[in-house]
Amino acid sequence: MDEFRELSAGKTLYNGKYIIERTLGMGGFGITYYAIHATLHKYYAIKEFFINGYCVRNTQSSEVHLQGMTTETYINYKQNFKKEAQTLAELDHPYIVKIVDVFEENNTSYIVMPFIKGVTLQQLVNKYEKLEYETAVNYIAQIAEAIEYIHGHYILHRDISPDNVIITPENKIALIDFGSAREFVHDKTQRHTTIVKKGYAPLEQYAAISRKGAYSDIYALGAVFYFTLTGRKPMDATERTLENMFEPIFLVPSIPEDANRTIMKAMSLKPENRHQNIKEFMDDLLGKKAKRNILKNKVFILLGGALAALLTVIVIWFISSNKPESNVVPPPGPDPDGIIDTIPPPPPPPTMEEIIKETLNKANKAFNLAQYEIAFDLYQELQTLKPDDDTGYKNFMLIAKEIIPLVGYSEDVEYFLLYAQKLKKTEEVNELLLKCK
Repeated sequence: MDEFRELSAGKTLYNGKYIIERTLGMGGFGITYYAIHATLHKYYAIKEFFINGYCVRNTQSSEVHLQGMTTETYINYKQNFKKEAQTLAELDHPYIVKIVDVFEENNTSYIVMPFIKGVTLQQLVNKYEKLEYETAVNYIAQIAEAIEYIHGHYILHRDISPDNVIITPENKIALIDFGSAREFVHDKTQRHTTIVKKGYAPLEQYAAISRKGAYSDIYALGAVFYFTLTGRKPMDATERTLENMFEPIFLVPSIPEDANRTIMKAMSLKPENRHQNIKEFMDDLLGKKAKRNILKNKVFILLGGALAALLTVIVIWFISSNKPESNVVPPPGPDPDGIIDTIPPPPPPPTMEEIIKETLNKANKAFNLAQYEIAFDLYQELQTLKPDDDTGYKNFMLIAKEIIPLVGYSEDVEYFLLYAQKLKKTEEVNELLLKCK
């Protein structure tokens, strides 16, 4: 009786709902298939739970059998696999793969996701040897936005790497493979299974019990940035305890100083020396120290690739006086898959009028959702773009006046008046603040 791993083309799943056409890839804990929906004729990626070395099939059945593993252990691992689906199902972000279906069959579990046409960042860099800075920073900004989103849901990805980022022909990214993702409490000692991808995993992921936080994924983000700009896989964290890693600017002198500094800080061996959140990472990349978090408040990268290109323009503005022209030329010859060459360069940036309008809309939305700190930061940014705009001042004054009859001149009123005063100093706001003393 012959043994084999993957399901063959033509096999059906979920009562004939999905028809497998080919295998997309295999990993230590799963096999991913390219399948078509029998009725809708849409294509999907179906991930099957299958532990390499411990799961087998035979030619007479699609059912998974165990070898060298107890049923109890297998069930525990399978539960973790299903938890990946539950984790993804709770997330809704344009740069994160979505869940379509989850089911059990063949003594194992399956996760169904939309098939994303594109290539991995690993494949893209392999083709061109390294990416130009303007292209790389576009992708890194999108990855960073996705990471910030999952951190906001108290989830660590723990496996951010170039082969887990898909680049579509529309120049957008999709962060995939949440099989290692776990809930976390920032900077607290926690027990997580040991998951490492050499070159991209920080030291703390080599220990089951250790302090973990947003800075763990930020290390991996810095490592991915390093790889895209240099074409070289970063030195493994354990090796870096014995010898120094080349800084990216040493390998590619045209890399901007801001980018080089940001990468090296993100990849610090000690967690406390890294950026503690995506805001700090992006501010560092943009040469900022304590200004508003452009990424977090999503002033850019919200209208497909157009606003993603805005980040590129801003960064170029900071480093244009020092950055020499890149001499990176894609190698000759056709793309055998016909996909990489369809990926266009970042589209032109939006006009100043569009930027102002988008910033105002985001500020007002945050204000209406009672996210006052975020709204204040956006209103400040708006004033740098349009100095005569006093929308933020008016909004904070309005809410202050509305609650005075309810709570008097209390700390709550002072809270809103202070925001208004920082945006615009007027006699009216000063007089009201005096009454709060």
